Amino acid sequence: MTAAPIDHGALEALLDSSRIGILDGGLATYLEDGLNFDLSKGPLWSARLLDEKEPDVSNGKGQKGIFDAHLHYLQAGAGIIGTATYQASLESFARANYDQPSASHLMSKAVDLACQAVHSYNDGSAAASTSTPQPIISLSLGPYGAMLSNGAEYTGDYRPTFLPESDPQREQQPSLEQMAAFHQRRIEAFIAQPSWQDVGVLALETVPRADEALAFRMALENIARAHQQQGRSLDRKPVYISMAFPDDRRLPWPPLKLSSAVDQQGDIDMSQEDDADDDDDAADEEGAVQEEMNWLVQIVTDTQVQGQDSLWPISGIGINCTKPYLLPKLTHRMSASLATLNRPASQGGMNLESRRNAAGLHKPLLFLYPDGGLVYDAVRKIWLTPSNAGDLGGDNSAASWASNLMKLAKSITSASDANLPDVWRGVFVGGCCKSGTDEIRALCQCRSS
Repeated sequence: MTAAPIDHGALEALLDSSRIGILDGGLATYLEDGLNFDLSKGPLWSARLLDEKEPDVSNGKGQKGIFDAHLHYLQAGAGIIGTATYQASLESFARANYDQPSASHLMSKAVDLACQAVHSYNDGSAAASTSTPQPIISLSLGPYGAMLSNGAEYTGDYRPTFLPESDPQREQQPSLEQMAAFHQRRIEAFIAQPSWQDVGVLALETVPRADEALAFRMALENIARAHQQQGRSLDRKPVYISMAFPDDRRLPWPPLKLSSAVDQQGDIDMSQEDDADDDDDAADEEGAVQEEMNWLVQIVTDTQVQGQDSLWPISGIGINCTKPYLLPKLTHRMSASLATLNRPASQGGMNLESRRNAAGLHKPLLFLYPDGGLVYDAVRKIWLTPSNAGDLGGDNSAASWASNLMKLAKSITSASDANLPDVWRGVFVGGCCKSGTDEIRALCQCRSS
């Protein structure tokens, strides 16, 4: 059976005339800073509030906190709100001593709470009307490393350090197939619930390694192919994959040159790691860095996955949980990569835009939601202002943060850079850790100015 095209109407309706849309801010840090919840107990992060077995979240207090956070972001002007599921997976719930039915129920409850917030906002908002684009729900999925609960999403080092030191698997990186299986199980758990119909976009966020982007795409293909073979319909959602960068050059993993150490299937040749120091000078060359970005953008936006036409193609690519001052250089690299890939093969490209058009896809969307600019000190457990936080100019206020981000978004959609063609369908901007309702409200003000 032939699958119906993915419906991007509700998502793209949130773009204004300048092709800019507004995301929400950091959910977990807003629950902590704005609503005074403690998310440090256990491996579930914001998903901890979904259950009521602990006193501080009992009697619906935790679920109301999630609902309130969503509603506050909608009232601040966000068009997309992300669910409290970043660290929610069957594996992370199992480590928190939940059985699979309970885990699936709570994961679905997170979508229900976001849906309730949207309905409440629409019912109580004077701005909500048939002519106003309706907010949508983003199913927020953290990377494989988030399930490990050891900060691996910022390093890309996915060794399961929660295992005993005597366990030989403790020092092993997961294979591409293992990461794909993890993502597949989690997505299937959401698809099996009635709340799947309320999801507007599927977001894999804070990804620190390019091979995981490929693994996620493999998971989507496996799900779509299984439905196709069984003659079952599948409500495929728009999907974007967002990366977390430690600098303006490359992802944190692997700690060696991707272009020479990763084969076309996405597997990492760790035997080259010993030579990484010798290759440092070559890997730091601008051409090599750009080649890595080309490879990353191709993985996410290509119409094929491992040589086969995609049954569940990707709608966009993003950068999140990254310092704001890094975004201009990173978005320039991404735009340059997309422009290169759009060229015909005779000019060093792969006809990507033509291939996407032939597959019924628009240009990719770009999602930019940096953190609030602070750095977390894991020893003292406090947030600090980095010495170079002002590299974009201005101060550390919400207004300055929003002004710089919106200025960047407008420069992208207006194609004001003569060196780059207009390669993006539109840009969504918002915030990640330590950005809250003040930042989103300021973004909306900057967009309309």
